[in-house]
Amino acid sequence: MVIVHHLGGMPSGFIGVDVFFVISGFVITHALIENQHLGLVAGLRHFYYRRIVRILPPLFIVTLASFAVGWALFFDVDFQRLQQAVASQAYFVQNFHFTRDVEDYFQAIPSTDLALHTWSLAVEEQFYLMCPVLMILLIRLRRRAPWTATLAAMAVTTGTAAAAIAPSTALDHLTNAAATAFVPGPLNADSLRFYALPFRAWELLLGCSAMLVRSQWDTSLAALAARARPIFYAVPTALLAAAFMDLERRSWPNLYTLAVCLVTACGLLLVDTRPIPLERRMSVARALAHVGSTSYSAYLWHWPLLGYLAYTNVDFGVSRLDYALYFLILTGLVAATYHTVEKRRLSISVRASVVLLIAFVVAGRYLGTSPRDKTWFREEKQQILASAAYDETLCIEDPAKTTGKFVVLFGDSHAQMVAGQFQRSAREHGYDVLCIKGSMARLGTERQTTEEDFERAVQSDGYRGTLMVMRWNAYSTGFPPYEVQEHGNRFLTLDGRRPRDGEEAFRFFIANVNHLVRSITSARPARGLGILLQVPNMPFFPEKESLVDYHGLRFRALPPKSAVQHRTEHVAVRRVFEQLRDTEPRVSVLDPTPLFCDAETCKYRHGWNVLYKDDDHLSVYGETLLAPVFNRWLERLEVAAPFPSS
Repeated sequence: MVIVHHLGGMPSGFIGVDVFFVISGFVITHALIENQHLGLVAGLRHFYYRRIVRILPPLFIVTLASFAVGWALFFDVDFQRLQQAVASQAYFVQNFHFTRDVEDYFQAIPSTDLALHTWSLAVEEQFYLMCPVLMILLIRLRRRAPWTATLAAMAVTTGTAAAAIAPSTALDHLTNAAATAFVPGPLNADSLRFYALPFRAWELLLGCSAMLVRSQWDTSLAALAARARPIFYAVPTALLAAAFMDLERRSWPNLYTLAVCLVTACGLLLVDTRPIPLERRMSVARALAHVGSTSYSAYLWHWPLLGYLAYTNVDFGVSRLDYALYFLILTGLVAATYHTVEKRRLSISVRASVVLLIAFVVAGRYLGTSPRDKTWFREEKQQILASAAYDETLCIEDPAKTTGKFVVLFGDSHAQMVAGQFQRSAREHGYDVLCIKGSMARLGTERQTTEEDFERAVQSDGYRGTLMVMRWNAYSTGFPPYEVQEHGNRFLTLDGRRPRDGEEAFRFFIANVNHLVRSITSARPARGLGILLQVPNMPFFPEKESLVDYHGLRFRALPPKSAVQHRTEHVAVRRVFEQLRDTEPRVSVLDPTPLFCDAETCKYRHGWNVLYKDDDHLSVYGETLLAPVFNRWLERLEVAAPFPSS
């Protein structure tokens, strides 16, 4: 269910995790009942031994494989995220880590969060650490007062479920306070509810209660199960139907979670827990049992495998053959893990299991904190990793801090991506650079604030001109483009009104840009204003494609952006700025297209130097291509507006 959900096949297949929690509680309680003849200490030792040899060997292998993939293929930011997850996984607190790192589980990207799926293992392990003693005591009480033990378990389950599902209870505040021990700072409430044990413990406890009820009325429920097989088969049918529905995900777990877990618990009450003799086993039953035996390995491998394929092939999933290949590889990995590791787990001694636990903790901590030594990579790969980085150059943001003549760099993240090269070019011409932040809001709802910032800047004696750099297409049509058609662009307001459709949004964009440009040029008519048109955006992530090119891991070649397509996409915005240039003589329109595109295609790398850090932001290498454009504009400023001698 979960695997199909992650492949996009079941909108609510994530309920498979909730089903798993209930089944896990049922199974561990069954194991504790079977070993109730052992003493408390011996029972706990046996319980934790079985948990270690069941969970750690496959998890260790998958973690090492995921880390190796990240070490070899990931860029620094992605690799560091993987390291943080592995380090927190060493202590089984990765669910708290993901409350900050991946706040919205449903928006997670497998290609950069290879260990995300292990959050549920952290919840399970934390439960194992806290609850077995309570369960053993309840099972002992069950011998003398079975009703009391069962009702006590059901009462605890009901109380924890009510606290977890109810909105904004004391449990939220207590969990948030506890989580700050692992993740500093305030946390998103919905994220904490999704990942944290206090909001999931009731699901495991429900499984425990179901097993206690089943063991209390074993004979009656076994007889009922034999007569009511259709009811039992209705349970997985209902759960599959729910997985295909679009359930409310906000503040999960919620009432839908309760319904899913109750249905699962009812099904477990009708499960025959007695061993089935070999001669009575049907082939279908044996097949289902095998699926159950290999489900853990399948769960462990499915997410990092999907992440690897998505990271190395941005178009993964466009063909049904991609999914066939995915399941073929997954089957091979699961079979290898099951036959070489899981089937042999009971051959691990108690002492060896302790060594395994210590090794898992030490290895996770070491791998999660040790820096990656890039000297292991060939020079070409080091070139890719070095060139495909964001420009993090800092700018002056206060006009009072400029020391002489200066130019303004106004824009969004696309201005930041060229800030380093623009400052280098400006210094060559004797200018400081003052940065003013721009955004969709700055061209719409916050345009007045933008104009006030410019008014302070242009009144300074050293002011010489402004360069505007933005992702113009996104601001003219909405980002993503369908935002205007479906929701209205919340930023492109005009006189307090929002556009009704894409056509009106573009008119708002023209009006706002014209007003802003004319307010700047009219304040200091003798100063220049340059508008850098948008660099070509790519239909994929060029930095990842470059690594894929280097390693030869891609399924099929992806064509880069064609020059004709790029020019066509920007015709409307370019026309707006050219009209401004015709009416405002101090406005210059700077076109970077010839630097990135030839007659046919737009390039995303020069040799192994990558021009982009993502699909539309230039890298520290890519921005250097703009030096000639910046220099020509700065030279025109110098000629038209010479700085007065002191």
